[in-house]
Amino acid sequence: RLKVTPSITSPETMQLKVAVEVSSIDMANSVTVSGFEIPALQTRRSEATLNVRNGQSLLIGGLLQKDISKVSSKIPLLGDIPILGQLFRSTKFINGETELVIMITPDLVKPTAEQTVAKTQPDTAKTK
Repeated sequence: RLKVTPSITSPETMQLKVAVEVSSIDMANSVTVSGFEIPALQTRRSEATLNVRNGQSLLIGGLLQKDISKVSSKIPLLGDIPILGQLFRSTKFINGETELVIMITPDLVKPTAEQTVAKTQPDTAKTK
C-alpha cells in the first residue's frame, strides 16, 4: 500500500508525506486451527516527509527482505526406508533477498483558462 499526501508550500515546491506498507505471507509463523494451517502476515512499513520541486523525481528504497527457504525432496517409497532412505532424499536451502524501490514524480496541475473563467462567471443555469 502506498499513501502520498501532498501539501503545496510555494508555487514551485511541495511537501509530500509518503507512507509505504508491504505485506507478505509468513509460513514460518503460521498457526494450525482444526487441522488447517493459517499463514501469518509479515508487514514492513516506512514513512517519510519530503520537500520536492514541481516535476522533480524522488526515489524511496530500503524496504529489504531476506528469505531463507528449505526445500526437501525424495524418491517416493525409497526415501521412506529407514537408514537407506537418506540416499534417496535431498534438502537444499534457498536464500533470497528483495528490495522495494519506489519512484515518485509529483506534478502540480495548474487550472486551464476555461476553468479560471468558469470560476469567475456567475452560474447562469439557475431557475427563477
